[in-house]
Amino acid sequence: MKIKWVKISNFRSITDTQTFYLNSELSILAGKNESGKSNILKALKAFGDNEFNENDFPQHFTGEPKVEVCFSVSTHLLSEIDEDIVIDTTDEFVDLIVERNANGDELFNSDVTDSFIDRLQDDIIDLKKELVDIVKQFADSLDASFSMDVSNQDFLSKLKLEWGKLTSDCELSEENQNTIETVNKLINDLANKAKKELNIFDSLEDLIPNFILFDSFNDILPDTILKEAAKESNIVKRFFKLTDYSLEDLIEEEDGTKKLTITSRVSAKVTGNFGEYYRQNDIRLNLNMDGEKLHFHIYDGNGDTPFKPNQRSQGFQWFLSFFLTMNSEMDDNSIILVDEPGLYLHAKAQNDILTLLEQISSKQQVIFTTHSPYLIDANRLERVRLVNKNEHQNTLIENKIHRGADKDTMTPVITSIGLDLTRDLTISSGYTVLVEGISDYYYLNGLKEILEKSGYSLKDVRFIPSAGVSKITILVSLLLGWGVDFKVLIDNDKAGNQAKRQLIQDFNLEEDKICFVSNIAGNAIEDVFSDEDFNTVVLEDFKDMVRTGVKNSTKVKFADKVVISKKFMETKCDVEFSELGEETKSTITDLFKALDLIS
Repeated sequence: MKIKWVKISNFRSITDTQTFYLNSELSILAGKNESGKSNILKALKAFGDNEFNENDFPQHFTGEPKVEVCFSVSTHLLSEIDEDIVIDTTDEFVDLIVERNANGDELFNSDVTDSFIDRLQDDIIDLKKELVDIVKQFADSLDASFSMDVSNQDFLSKLKLEWGKLTSDCELSEENQNTIETVNKLINDLANKAKKELNIFDSLEDLIPNFILFDSFNDILPDTILKEAAKESNIVKRFFKLTDYSLEDLIEEEDGTKKLTITSRVSAKVTGNFGEYYRQNDIRLNLNMDGEKLHFHIYDGNGDTPFKPNQRSQGFQWFLSFFLTMNSEMDDNSIILVDEPGLYLHAKAQNDILTLLEQISSKQQVIFTTHSPYLIDANRLERVRLVNKNEHQNTLIENKIHRGADKDTMTPVITSIGLDLTRDLTISSGYTVLVEGISDYYYLNGLKEILEKSGYSLKDVRFIPSAGVSKITILVSLLLGWGVDFKVLIDNDKAGNQAKRQLIQDFNLEEDKICFVSNIAGNAIEDVFSDEDFNTVVLEDFKDMVRTGVKNSTKVKFADKVVISKKFMETKCDVEFSELGEETKSTITDLFKALDLIS
């Protein structure tokens, strides 16, 4: 069962995240330090444990911690809960919404189970009413008093008590005996239906995955450990979990040759698994047992010099601990939460961490936090959710990576796609075009490739994105200082016109240095396409995510426009320029001429 979306309220630094959606396999919560990323994972862990502690309550505002999670659950699993549940849908998966709060309340909401439970509860109410009517008539026949409210939470136990009093001394006539048998049968039916209702909720609760939070990997593999202490060591037990042997198999084996066989096979198995993910250099992990002690050593490649684990770098020790923990602790119904993986590791090793997480996410859903660009795959930006704080220091989560982000929050994303300005601009001596954002960068690179394949001779250019039009002035000042030849491309909207005036005023830029994407007011980069071309070429895979009947740049506001633009650059560049409509071709060539890219 996978998480579809989450909503967190009044939890630590979080006032209200609103609904944010997660990738079904791997989701990345990216943001700068102190943005509240860790609190999101802690909220999910508190939800999973159904346990909120005093530290989970907000300090700067009032409110009760509450976490609402929507799971995508297979209809097959729901149908197995009870044979009477009718699955009135052809969908393979349906939503199961679960809400838990600090009061210990737990609420379930699913269209499939709700309809069944509603019918079951209606049956229970009808049974209670029928019982009250029959028992009341019986009591009247005995000149006894009887009254019972069907809404009473202890209805069944109190009814049994009253019914026992009425029948204890009554005359056992044939009529009375028949009534007693009828009431006893109805009481039994009511008890069974109440039990079934309780079992439904217990079964729904059993479906909820186990949330495993890894926020520290300080449990480091020891150099040497006594065998009795090894039985209590989590990291040693995890070491053996990755093999076909248990620690007890080794300890209890008395034959020396067989002991050596076990340690050799355990060492080879863990080394093989570890080597699939750690690619910095060849590593051999070795375990041996000498009397009462277990010894762990690490060898480099085919070298014969053993190193103790604590003689290796902190980054290596962390990676090894991370690997052993992740691969041994998860089960088939787990959701893995990892806080800031790979802080001690250099860039290439962080890429290995990402590989490991991707491998795990093929079986268990993984959510991790980071501010490192090396843990963000530029080809999978749809995984990223940006986390930042507003002016009130409340944590916010944005589903779309281009919205609500400041420069620091966007930095890991921008760097991940190879646009680290501090690196790229220092080597940039050619022609440059500054654009408003990442979407412009993707579209322009894609269009440039289409034009070049169609035989156009274009000037060598690099497109550099800003984090919004308001930040362009910073980049302009850098390019002017370095003497780089450039032009600025902005949207023809209110913000764009204001930016143009400011650039002319602050830097005395010539007007021809600043271009609008279109001469039509309100147009943005998406509007260089005609409506028909945009729908068929750009939106082919996103038609269900956008609005119709509006201009292109408005359509994408209701989806993730960065993902759409990136998809265009990656997969639509095989489109022939001649296949586009005349309106689109004219607009594109006019734009590239205005940028001095077509001679």
